[in-house]
Amino acid sequence: MTLLFASSRVHVENSLDTTDQQPMSVVQPSRSRLLRLPGELRNRIYKYALAADQILQYFEPKGREKGRLIEPNADSDFNQMKYACRQLYSETAGLEIKYSSVGFLGEYPTAKVPAQRFGTFFATLNPSRASWLSEVILFADPVPYDVEPAQNLLPLANFCRANPHARVEYIDGKFNMKRSLYHFHHRGAYLSVAIRKASPFPILRAKYVLTAQSWTDAQGAVMLDVPNLRFWPAERLAARKDAQRLEPSPRVRHGLHFQPELREMVESWLEHGI
Repeated sequence: MTLLFASSRVHVENSLDTTDQQPMSVVQPSRSRLLRLPGELRNRIYKYALAADQILQYFEPKGREKGRLIEPNADSDFNQMKYACRQLYSETAGLEIKYSSVGFLGEYPTAKVPAQRFGTFFATLNPSRASWLSEVILFADPVPYDVEPAQNLLPLANFCRANPHARVEYIDGKFNMKRSLYHFHHRGAYLSVAIRKASPFPILRAKYVLTAQSWTDAQGAVMLDVPNLRFWPAERLAARKDAQRLEPSPRVRHGLHFQPELREMVESWLEHGI
């Protein structure tokens, strides 16, 4: 682990604050057993305390409230350590993004789509804090048949390029295995052509090929070509939660029985995304 503090005497840059400002108590470091510990030990404690078990969902600023990172079914900021005192605020504000997965939900067409929300959040980070992000999850459900506008995704790809250690998963709600192998294959083919500029698949009619190919220009396709940005089926979210490998649904498995030539491609999508 890269230590943030070399000793108990700490110099800290201005930390990220994406949450509601709440009153902080005045705790004298000399009276705090935590703050009397060496910086190396405090780092270990912070890592343990600020590693969320579930994806932290980002809620955008609203009115006078600042953005928040909260766990599912919670209504308050996940990182409560920073409210204990000024020193803990300076040492821990924003640190949860280094040790937790951060999620961005899109609710098309009534709200922003996921990459837009990521852009709003990313704008609050200074460059040193942006590099703390290690795992970003974007979930779009429901989505239009094409894809979230390319101009939203290009900044996301730039982030991936600048931070190759970070893993970014875009989970597409329409790319699911609920209906049949045909529908799953069709959506996967569409995404492959639109995002990765794959050759047109026979399953796609001309109008879908044209829409997919026009989603971004050749330059945009090159900019999106980063290995740590992958697009996943909707079931990926549940598989992540249960720490399970993504497997074909019964309906997709049934379809593969009659179209075994698609098995390798389907398994690749389930294991590696698009």
